[in-house]
Amino acid sequence: MDRLLFLDVDGVLNPWRATNLYGDWRKQPLDPSQPKRHRFWVSSDLGRWVNTLVDDGIRIIWASTWIDHPVELAAYANLFGIPNFADRIDAVLDDRTNQSGKLPGIQRWLHRHNIDLAQARIAWIDDEIGPAEIDWATTHAITVVRPDPAAGLADRNLRVIIDGTLRRS
Repeated sequence: MDRLLFLDVDGVLNPWRATNLYGDWRKQPLDPSQPKRHRFWVSSDLGRWVNTLVDDGIRIIWASTWIDHPVELAAYANLFGIPNFADRIDAVLDDRTNQSGKLPGIQRWLHRHNIDLAQARIAWIDDEIGPAEIDWATTHAITVVRPDPAAGLADRNLRVIIDGTLRRS
């Protein structure tokens, strides 16, 4: 059985609206040689959690506009200590009205990889998932998690993803 996690970056791994975060969150530049450039939120604990999913056989697919910037995406993944996943959607952001614009890319990825939606366990984490995308996901028993972009992926989200979807047999 396929176990998949479509993972966004901004608002999920990088809670870009945050002003202060608890735990081991810290702000870092993508390039340490340029510390004054734009800084991104990073959490080693969250990076370890992502790695446990990979170790558990869960296939993680980047579903982020960052895929259009692979060097920066690899650098950001490195800050978290997580692999720069080879799998990624090909984003189409034609219409972002009340939605993330990633659904066509996710659908193409699922089709291209012959994923049986009736058998797979799938979660999609994105802070900008819209009503039409939620309807589609619900119809296909895909767990949707919409983190608060001021908090990022929180413990309650992690329990939903793991206990409610990806480790279900």
